[in-house]
Amino acid sequence: MRIKQIIKNQAKDINIKNIVSNRNYIMAAQKARKWIDRNTIQNKGIVITSKERIIYQEVTGYYIPTLLQWGMRDKAISYAKYLCEIQEKNGAWLNGEQKNPSVFNTGQVLRGLFAIADIYPEAYEHLIKGCDWLISNMDEKGRLTPTEGTTWVEGVNSELIHLYCLPPLLYVGEKYKREDYINAVHKIKKYYMDNYKGNIDNFNYLSHFYAYIIEALVDLGEKQIAQNAMNKIKKLQKMDGAVPAFKDCNWVCSTGLFQFAIIWFKLGDWKRGNKAFDYAVSLQNKSGGWFGGYNAYIRMPNGKKIKYAGDETVSYFPDQEISWAVKYFFDALYYRELVEFEHKAHTFMDYIDSSDSKYKIVFDEMLKQQENGKKLKILDVGCGKGRYLKKMYYSNPENIYNGIDLSPKVLRYVKNPKISVSTGNILNTGKNSEEYDLVFAAESLEHSIFIDLAIQEMVRITKKNGKIVIIDKDEEAFDDFKYKDWIIPDELSTKQWLNTEEMKNIFVKNKLGDIEIMDIQTLEGKLYKAYIGRKI
Repeated sequence: MRIKQIIKNQAKDINIKNIVSNRNYIMAAQKARKWIDRNTIQNKGIVITSKERIIYQEVTGYYIPTLLQWGMRDKAISYAKYLCEIQEKNGAWLNGEQKNPSVFNTGQVLRGLFAIADIYPEAYEHLIKGCDWLISNMDEKGRLTPTEGTTWVEGVNSELIHLYCLPPLLYVGEKYKREDYINAVHKIKKYYMDNYKGNIDNFNYLSHFYAYIIEALVDLGEKQIAQNAMNKIKKLQKMDGAVPAFKDCNWVCSTGLFQFAIIWFKLGDWKRGNKAFDYAVSLQNKSGGWFGGYNAYIRMPNGKKIKYAGDETVSYFPDQEISWAVKYFFDALYYRELVEFEHKAHTFMDYIDSSDSKYKIVFDEMLKQQENGKKLKILDVGCGKGRYLKKMYYSNPENIYNGIDLSPKVLRYVKNPKISVSTGNILNTGKNSEEYDLVFAAESLEHSIFIDLAIQEMVRITKKNGKIVIIDKDEEAFDDFKYKDWIIPDELSTKQWLNTEEMKNIFVKNKLGDIEIMDIQTLEGKLYKAYIGRKI
């Protein structure tokens, strides 16, 4: 039931529990996180499927950026350590059967090692060795020659998916000044674009594999080609968001749906992406995972479901939960949030008055930290247009002020050269451990999905004896919120109002001392609470 309808039906009797039950994405993410935990083997890597319980090197590799993005830093490092340990002497990683080196699988491990090399420096030598092996498989024309044991199924996949190996190779080349890698990327891309044009332009494979190809093109700067391909996919998308697994069927591929959603989000088509994403989320099993394929249903207003085609056979893992579907769910959710913030950037406030009760909490904590006269380094996590930082700088310009936000578009509003801003999110700040004297999050924790991991990340980057300040909406205050009728229907799909006991427990678990929890009086009433703790 949508929130507005709940409000109409239960105006005086509304309970926050009703709202919580409508947080579809939050619940889906929590279940998917548990699925990862249950299906990680010996803290080394992710399974192939729920039934084939051996570590999948390829998927373990491209899980790493996803785990980092969602605050699962320790698990990402564990995965990376394992992949470094098992790298073949020639620099490759093995195929799914773990018998032969694989070009494609090696490319996906490189995604992970590139993402984690700054955090886990030991990964660097393995990353370079892997890149060297990858380009050693390029022939004179630019083809990435498939290794022994590689098989393609006509009409399902082809070596065109080797394009998906190129973005990490390009990123490594750009970061570490390896012109040989960059040149190889251009040569390989040209070969496949010249020789597989018909299969790029047309949906001739399983959606999962076709999406590899199109997302790679987006990431390699070929957005118009990708857009042309997605214009054809758009014609196949049904009203409820479903896109068929193949162009001539009705059943759907779960991971293909998430991947198409990612591509649409990257291309700026928020509506199409949302529809595909919502449909794929609706398929989630109670376990938190997804089978590879599902029969497509028409959802009737009375809740009943009718198959689009009753005699179809689902041919892609119909009864096994595939590990890569969970990875692409999290990636799609990340890009959905990013595009949403970009879409709403113009609505975010860029000014705050020094008398604002929320601002005064943060400002007072800064003054307390400055009692010994030292210069502070301060981070605003989810700074938006930098309104807190700009006000703090004008009052105390001697401090060092940093801000991070998910949206580059929003950060462009922070025009003070004395305030350093960068992209990042509250789960993955990109900052060094014990770097800041004061870390605060003002109305940004609510977007984090995983509140415990967000606070863990804030604690990690805070110096010993440094302070953490969180200001956000209070769950118990929702009933008395006089503007609750203004809440848009999906407002709480990725946003959480904070529970005081839960917050207190998370602070204690993270060994924060001098904990203070206080109501903040604003024009909206006591809608907000401040949570303050010192890193011991």
